[in-house]
Amino acid sequence: MLDRNEKSLRVQERTQNASRIFLISFFITLVIGIYFSLVAAERGAPIRYGDSNVQAFFVAFASILSFMLLRQKQLVMSVLLFLGVFSIGIIASSLYFGGMDIILALIILLTYLGVGGATLPRSLFEGLMSFSVFLSVVIGFVGYWDPLEREYLPPDPVIYVFAALLIIIYSVFLWRQYQRYSLRTKLVIFFVILSASGIGVAFTIANFNLERVLFANSQQRLLAEAESSGDNVDSYLLYGKDSLETASAYLDLRAYLLQDAQTRNSTPTGRQAQNLLYALKNRSPEILSYGLLDIDGNVVLDSRTDNIGTSEAHLPHFIVALQESNTYVSSVLYLPGEKSGVFFISTPVYTDMGLQIGIIRAKYNASVLERLIIRESVEHEMQLASNAYYALFDENSVLLAHELGEERIGKVPGTLNPAEFETLQTQYLIPGDERIETISLNFPDLANALFADIPFFEGEDLGEETQIIGAIIGLDNAPWKIVAFQSQDEFVLPARRQGQIFFLLAMGTVLFAIMAGTGISNVITAPIIRLRTVAQRFTEGDLAAHAVVETDDEIGELADTFNTLAVRLNETVASLEDRVQERTRTIEDRTRYLEGAAEIGRLATTIIDADELSKTVVELIRERFNLYYVGLFMADSDQEWAILRAGTGVAGEIMLSNNHRLKIGEGMIGWTVRYGEARIALDVGEDAVRFENPVLPETRSEGALPLRSRGRILGAISVQSKQPAAFDLEILTTLQTMADQIAVAFDNAELFRRSEEALEAERRAYGELTLKSWQDMKKRSSFSAFRVDKDGGIKALKPNDVETRQQSLGEYQALQEDGRAVVLPIKSRGHVIGGIRIAKSGERGKWTKEQLQLVDTISEQLSVALESARLFEDTQLRAQREAVISDISSKVGASIRTDTILKTTVEELGKALSGADISFEITGPEKGAKPKR
Repeated sequence: MLDRNEKSLRVQERTQNASRIFLISFFITLVIGIYFSLVAAERGAPIRYGDSNVQAFFVAFASILSFMLLRQKQLVMSVLLFLGVFSIGIIASSLYFGGMDIILALIILLTYLGVGGATLPRSLFEGLMSFSVFLSVVIGFVGYWDPLEREYLPPDPVIYVFAALLIIIYSVFLWRQYQRYSLRTKLVIFFVILSASGIGVAFTIANFNLERVLFANSQQRLLAEAESSGDNVDSYLLYGKDSLETASAYLDLRAYLLQDAQTRNSTPTGRQAQNLLYALKNRSPEILSYGLLDIDGNVVLDSRTDNIGTSEAHLPHFIVALQESNTYVSSVLYLPGEKSGVFFISTPVYTDMGLQIGIIRAKYNASVLERLIIRESVEHEMQLASNAYYALFDENSVLLAHELGEERIGKVPGTLNPAEFETLQTQYLIPGDERIETISLNFPDLANALFADIPFFEGEDLGEETQIIGAIIGLDNAPWKIVAFQSQDEFVLPARRQGQIFFLLAMGTVLFAIMAGTGISNVITAPIIRLRTVAQRFTEGDLAAHAVVETDDEIGELADTFNTLAVRLNETVASLEDRVQERTRTIEDRTRYLEGAAEIGRLATTIIDADELSKTVVELIRERFNLYYVGLFMADSDQEWAILRAGTGVAGEIMLSNNHRLKIGEGMIGWTVRYGEARIALDVGEDAVRFENPVLPETRSEGALPLRSRGRILGAISVQSKQPAAFDLEILTTLQTMADQIAVAFDNAELFRRSEEALEAERRAYGELTLKSWQDMKKRSSFSAFRVDKDGGIKALKPNDVETRQQSLGEYQALQEDGRAVVLPIKSRGHVIGGIRIAKSGERGKWTKEQLQLVDTISEQLSVALESARLFEDTQLRAQREAVISDISSKVGASIRTDTILKTTVEELGKALSGADISFEITGPEKGAKPKR
């Protein structure tokens, strides 16, 4: 039972939780309301009760009102007001908008569980938990029946962000209070969350897969329809190409082109050719004219006589057909003087010898393309009952035909820059009266798909403000593309319906899980409650309380275990105090050993001298652990003897003066060094391995600890006590850890000593080499000193002056002439290689401290620069020597005659060593013969 103070603390904590929840909900819902109000204002949409911004403002207002009630000590009323308005807002959103049912149901559950559990008493919270399940089921029925024909908006990521934020916040409050719930409440919550999570995951996966399958099927169907529509246009163009190619083979046309241009119009062949063009034109009303062009692009015959004499040499149907020698289908052109767009089919005319003599072309009205795709669309709607529509684009993405209106023809789906717009208009590919501001259809997704040449796309038609999917197929007989469109709502509707049914089933499953969880929790918690009553009597002092074992399951085993515990507890109470004291004493000893080991380990790391480290360590170990004797042995280089390096007390001094040592492998110390393991003698009289030392007669227990570092055994530490069994396993482990730290310290000290010696030897060797190099360079140089006067004049000093000045140089900076001159040594690698002498005139006074520091810094920089110059000069000399050797070797190796080799060698050495007398002879066969010079 809770006392009055605990109840007051619980109420205070619930009030704080409610305050946080109301303020957090206020700010979040206020931001949601402002955001969606801005979105609605941008779209120009009217304000409706079911809109998300209106509901968010209602919840924000309720949060502030609940916070004010909370300040008036109305905790339960404020929470119920907040939950009520929040529930109304969620249900209103589910009535007006679809696609968010599962998220709204999850928000309802977590809101009631998190807010109610953090702010309300347990009895009221359990009732609200059942009510939250009822509201979730109501949302499921609303999603299934769809009573108000809800609006399905495209998913806004911001909605999911806000929903996830609310879910996370309420989940945190739920988790913070979960430990305080009763077992029955925990079981019910567990069943609710488990079933809801599983159903939610299954619903999401199933809905995603269903939409994906429907989307793929819709794409394939659209692709099939686009292919069918494309086949219809392809067939029409193929028929036109075949008809034109057949006409190009007529003898009258070829004969007409071969006749003289001045007389052929009055010949019978001219009249027959003209009649032939009339006949070809009259085959189809979509054909505006048939024309015959000579090799220069001039129209020499045409079924439309006013075209005769004009030139079409600048148009693509003449240029491409003539250059590629093949039948060509042009793009739709908006030529001056034409009322609408036209396109041409042209093919070359050949002589019997295969020589091109002209072009025959057919001029079509572009409206035939629109009739073709509209007819195809009507046929598909009758066969497939779909709402798809079609559009035809040329290779420049200019719309050639569209089912939904002629006002779109001649436009492009994307945007054009002024240069692109001018190019298309110059080439007659868009209407001449079109403007760049109105040329775009505002369909960037389609423009990207046409440019990327991909078969499928989806996006928003900004012109119609609809979400659509599409399929694109290219034609075989022209570089055009057929696009089939369909609204996304057409294929989402079946998925929505299936999702509504599945969501209703999911709510039923969750409800069944809650009912089952409630029943199971009652069955499980009843015997536990009875066992808790017995346990409470036992805690109040009734040690004779006994639990009744009702079942053979885990709860029965728990009751039996409780009874056993009660019996053993009664037996333990009498001796509990002694055991506690013994345990406390043991802990104190271990703590003392740990503190001592840590102190010794820290100190060991600060000493780098091996002798000092040995003496300090043994004294500290003896003092901190209150031991009789401590000795430190180190193995010799041959790993034969363990030699005592430090020992405590008089016994240690005696053994050190006697050069005490133990053979490795014998005695405790020798055994430990040999095998690298610690050894204990709890009673020294019973250890057969131990070495009995006459100077330590009072030893009753002993331990040997190996000094191990980096896989090597350096030695061992002997610890001895006057008390028997003074070392147990835990104490030995602590001491061994300390010994390992000491061994590392010894190893580090040895490594430090060796590195110092090596560094000093290297420093001396390199300094001597540097000094010799400077001496050699001085011998090679004709001038080694220079003087600069106050006017800036520079002159070399004579050798006598140099020697005089060298005598005044020392290792350190020195002042001369009453402080008016300063002499600075120039050092390299610790050796003085030169110096600087700077003298000030009398009126400028003595050198100040700051000036001396500046000159000293310049001296250091000068020494670095001189050393770099010397290294560079040495490098150049070596390079010159290597170049001479390489040159002589190459010239000698170029000869194969002995006398030539000898002569070349002598000549080249003479050039390289000027002033030297060089001879080269081959000795005779006599042994030991020497060459003559």
